[in-house]
Amino acid sequence: MDKIILKKMRFEGICGVLPSEKELPQPFLVTMTLEIPRIRACDTDDLEDTVDYGKIFSIVKKTVEEGYYDLIEYMAGQILRNVFSADDMISAATVLVEKPQAPIDGDFKAMAVEIRRTRDELEEAL
Repeated sequence: MDKIILKKMRFEGICGVLPSEKELPQPFLVTMTLEIPRIRACDTDDLEDTVDYGKIFSIVKKTVEEGYYDLIEYMAGQILRNVFSADDMISAATVLVEKPQAPIDGDFKAMAVEIRRTRDELEEAL
């Protein structure tokens, strides 16, 4: 299985259950691992034979920045749905959503959720 990895994409979005989290955008870091059975572009050097990570970046950006979510779990699920709908080459994907400014009293780098789904698992859930 081949993989395309988009690491630590930084966006600002609205996500949280507290009233203060619903007022102003806050930073989120998103890492995606896209699994493709075989990336043909390794042999052809042709963009048509791979997943366009610029397109995936734009989809994740729009999902985070234009959505309003209570939970990062739901945000992660929406990211997966939107990415899978963009490219049939992707057979499985993992998304890691990090919330570095979670309203927790303590010392931490981020609260995060990581979800992996295959295309079949996602289609069964819908």
